[in-house]
Amino acid sequence: LGSGVDVIIPGEKVILHYTVHREENDPYRIKDDYVTALEFLKNGEVVLGTRSGLVFLNKDGTVMKDDEALRAFPWKDRIDPYVKTIKSANQGNQLWLGTETNGVAAVDLQVNEVKIYSVANGNLLFNNNVPALFEDSKKNIWVGGEAIYLHNKSGQSLIPYNEFGIPNYVETKNPIMSIFED
Repeated sequence: LGSGVDVIIPGEKVILHYTVHREENDPYRIKDDYVTALEFLKNGEVVLGTRSGLVFLNKDGTVMKDDEALRAFPWKDRIDPYVKTIKSANQGNQLWLGTETNGVAAVDLQVNEVKIYSVANGNLLFNNNVPALFEDSKKNIWVGGEAIYLHNKSGQSLIPYNEFGIPNYVETKNPIMSIFED
């Protein structure tokens, strides 16, 4: 964290270094070296989460200019600038973004709609810090914050679970830093 991103181009023996320490118009210049998340989109583009907001890479690896990114992703400025984790889900048609201060955002990439799940709307219990996201083998979305939450697809809400797997009975704040399935 804090040094940008290095990308190895297979077969070409080339390493591209994306950093803020490049010339203003350099195609590999990003706006913040503190990259906290990276996700590949189904159309071949890449999204980076930084402490200064989202950065998008074109299919050719160049950084999208802000106006270009806003045309392609009109929802991008509705996401809290400090993104901690990103997860492509629903066969690439949805993007989930966990933030440090504004909970989690679910973006429907087909219609560019954003739904925010946070303390303010009652979906998170204790704080808005979301460092972990996971899509399981049954296509369920799990959100890790101060508890672990299951996304309720029909009710469009998050259901908290405690460490014993009991839903809606969370008394303590147990930070979830990663989620996996065995």
